[in-house]
Amino acid sequence: MWLLLAIALAGRVDRVLAVIDERVVLESDVRLDEELSVFDLSPVPFWTTGTGEERQIAAAVLDVAAGDVALYRPADAAVRNRLEALRGAFADRDAWQAFLSRWGFEESDMLGVLRQRMRVEAYLRRNIKVSPMDPAFTTATAALLDELAPRVRVRRVEP
Repeated sequence: MWLLLAIALAGRVDRVLAVIDERVVLESDVRLDEELSVFDLSPVPFWTTGTGEERQIAAAVLDVAAGDVALYRPADAAVRNRLEALRGAFADRDAWQAFLSRWGFEESDMLGVLRQRMRVEAYLRRNIKVSPMDPAFTTATAALLDELAPRVRVRRVEP
């Protein structure tokens, strides 16, 4: 009985913002994305445009479109290198560990997050014929998302 009372009083842990096919986008995903976009230097401008919620929903659409196609799957070594670069963006090892702890992550969890981000980036680079350095890349990304929209079921969850 006390356990049920404690659970009832604990409050909301997280909130579902959208469901893309079978993939869930949580409020915590958005907060992590917003923090990561400061530290994780991406080769494509996708992670610095729009709001965190817009990016996470778009990333989920792109990730669903990429599926498990080997062409979009980043090599393990590339993901580890990206993790090393991300770790190096923090002042020291303690700051890195504090970041991971704040999110309840181990480095292996962050590898999974980075792998998903890199799969989205690979999908964009492969399917957009404009250089990521070109300002038109953002417009081309929006056009690609419009093209994918009818193929992917997106359901936003109201608060």
